[in-house]
Amino acid sequence: MCTRLAETVKFFAKTIINASALEVFRVVSDAALYPQFDPNCLKVYGRIEEGQSLIIHSRNGQKIYKPDVVSVVKDQKIILKTSLPFALFQNKWTFTIIPKDDFTTEFRREDEGQGPLLYFLKKEIPDQTSIREFCLGLKRFIESRP
Repeated sequence: MCTRLAETVKFFAKTIINASALEVFRVVSDAALYPQFDPNCLKVYGRIEEGQSLIIHSRNGQKIYKPDVVSVVKDQKIILKTSLPFALFQNKWTFTIIPKDDFTTEFRREDEGQGPLLYFLKKEIPDQTSIREFCLGLKRFIESRP
């Protein structure tokens, strides 16, 4: 789903994974694993820990993303964010992990870009296809592990 408002764009995808929330969080919080499940990721430098910065090399147009890890809630949520000074542009990635009663886990990814420079920088935001591929790749990766 994509929502376009004045100076805001959002992309959202979700999947149900046949694994515990603990296992999903363990994989999503390990940046070194991203190239193994995200088809759009070449490599990642850094650790997913609050206050840390990442460098993500993407296959999509050979882009490099440099988000900061702004929040990590163990087994529940991770928020990454890039921004320009004076709130001219901000890109926020939110990963939400929801345990289900049937011992599966719902994984959600929402990417939101906003700010006055969005029109010029919207190519800096992962698109709906790459968000969906991230979720499906995560599901396949976790479910194929012994």
